[in-house]
Amino acid sequence: MTKVFDLNMILKDCRVLDLFGDERDDRTWLILVHVSGTIFQNCDTRRPMTRTLDPSNGRFFISVPYWDADYDDGSTSHKKIKKVYCYQAVAKCFCPNARNLNVVHHIDGNPQNDRAQNLIYVTTAEHGIMTRYLNMIKKENDPDKQNKLVEQYNRYLKYIHGLNEGQK
Repeated sequence: MTKVFDLNMILKDCRVLDLFGDERDDRTWLILVHVSGTIFQNCDTRRPMTRTLDPSNGRFFISVPYWDADYDDGSTSHKKIKKVYCYQAVAKCFCPNARNLNVVHHIDGNPQNDRAQNLIYVTTAEHGIMTRYLNMIKKENDPDKQNKLVEQYNRYLKYIHGLNEGQK
């Protein structure tokens, strides 16, 4: 069954992401990224792209075909595939990153939940701490201890949000 998307809803909650930065000036490399984690093919077609699950890490990605050409020396172009993880595209478009970090953490611990409100930029050390908290919460059987861990995790998360928005 084909999913029907309301264009007004799409455009309101989308941002444009240039996959190749300043390397190319072709509009076909622009994609629309929605806060829900859905990625649309480009600004012209607005067709949702197929997300593929990476079995090595449980994260969704999209495959973007492009032609790599070097015509200066007369060589021919080669078709290549750029692998773009959905969570990274969503984070680039919607998550504050005042500290200019590269690591994106899934707040709820689910690597397949690519919604913008579930993503946060962290340092490698912060990512390790947050992942340990999530693992301890999952393993804890005592509800009181589990609630304490959740409170600590949420306090730490609030602190990280403040750092990412430029607060001290």
